[in-house]
Amino acid sequence: MTRPADRDLVVTALRLGWTLAEIRGRNRPDPPPTPTTTFPTGGNALPLRVERDEAAQEAEAQAVVAYLATRLHVDVLGDAHTDYLARLTTLINDVHTARASGGDAHAAWEALAEWICTWDGEIQNYLSAASDSQNTGYQLGRALSESFWALDGATAASWKLLLGDRSAELTRLVGRLSAYFEPLTAPAISGSLKVWHVVVNDPAWLNAADAVRQLYLQVRRWYGLLVLDQNPQTLIQPGAFLRNWRTTLRAVRVFLPQLLVGFVSFAALAGLVALLAVSQGSAWLNSLLGALGTLGLSGAALQARLKTTTNSLSDRLRNEAYADLAAEAITTPPTMPGRLRRTRQRRTAKAVRNQTCRPVINAPVAAV
Repeated sequence: MTRPADRDLVVTALRLGWTLAEIRGRNRPDPPPTPTTTFPTGGNALPLRVERDEAAQEAEAQAVVAYLATRLHVDVLGDAHTDYLARLTTLINDVHTARASGGDAHAAWEALAEWICTWDGEIQNYLSAASDSQNTGYQLGRALSESFWALDGATAASWKLLLGDRSAELTRLVGRLSAYFEPLTAPAISGSLKVWHVVVNDPAWLNAADAVRQLYLQVRRWYGLLVLDQNPQTLIQPGAFLRNWRTTLRAVRVFLPQLLVGFVSFAALAGLVALLAVSQGSAWLNSLLGALGTLGLSGAALQARLKTTTNSLSDRLRNEAYADLAAEAITTPPTMPGRLRRTRQRRTAKAVRNQTCRPVINAPVAAV
């Protein structure tokens, strides 16, 4: 599949929005808890990215923002040519100093948050003028990252704002950029957003003990799909297509009118091809064959057309089914307290089937 020529810049903008939201979240007075990974200390052991301590991960995020902002030319913006990046570094250091010295860390955080908010507005203004796609990528990355890093895990309103109220807009943003990713990435992320929309509107599901941890894993999975270009099909378990018969039935229902028309067309064309193979026929058949010959339609052309139509319907059914399977595979919902694991799977599948972002289907080339 051919990707747009500016894909690299769009993904760069997406990473910038993502990491800027992470920096804001890590410096909050009450940052959301991230799962810790045990790693042996001593001996100058080399940790993986997830095994680095919080200070090292924050320093990494700052380095990433500095590189990406410079690359997109959004480090110095505005009529006053304000150096937002330099000021960001100063304000982050102020937060660290206040915490270490017992100073007013909350006030230092408020100053940092205000500066990031101002810079965010300037970034959106600049990227909107430069490229709508880049601005869309920036908004998508920032909003998906904020689903975790701006979360107040103890407040249901925070969950509903980030994963409920924003759900429709996030689906639109990822849909607009579907051409920049793997074909199943946009519908898979859209489906997972639909599941989390259901979760945040179900108090019992939302209050699960592992809700924040599962959301963290979900955000990491979104990052892998959008930034690292992971193919969602790599997460589909072997045999899932055969086990999930509801997905297949849904695809059949979606294309039922086309299937009925295709079946009737198949029967008519098959009968006509069979008649073409008969050396003798009635007067009306000979007249029909003569008319078809005048139009340039032969048995071979009809067979080719029949094959093209059948393959097109088959491809659409397969893509629809795999889109739902991919969405279920990438989604990491919380455990449902007091309910069977199968209940969670059923509700997840139902939410996925209600998503509106569907896979791109290439138009078939008509046989001649």
